Amino acid sequence: MIALLATLAVAASTLPATNVTNTTATLNGKDDTNSTATFRYGTTTAYGLTATAPVVNGEAHADVSGLSPNTTYHYKIDDGNDVTFRTAPNPTPPAITDQHATGVTTSS
Repeated sequence: MIALLATLAVAASTLPATNVTNTTATLNGKDDTNSTATFRYGTTTAYGLTATAPVVNGEAHADVSGLSPNTTYHYKIDDGNDVTFRTAPNPTPPAITDQHATGVTTSS
C-alpha cells in the first residue's frame, strides 16, 4: 500500500532531452495532472528560464532555442526531477589550405 501511495504521489517526471543541437533542444516529460506543463531550464538548478507545452496522452515536449553551444543545462517539468543535457559545440569550419596556381601561361 505504501509503494502504491508513493507511486501516486509522483505525478510528473522529467525525461531525457532529445534533438539536442548547439543552440536548440526538445525538453521532454510526463505529467498526469495538468493539461499544460511548464519546464524550467537554465545552466544551474536555479533555472531562470521557462517553456510551456501542452500535455498530450500524459507527455509534454517543449522545443527551446537560443541555447549556448557546448553548455550543460539543467531542466525539469513542473514538480519533476532535475535532468541535465549538454548542447553540441559549434561546428568546426572547413580548413583552408595554402593553394598555389600551377601551369601558368600567358593565355591560361
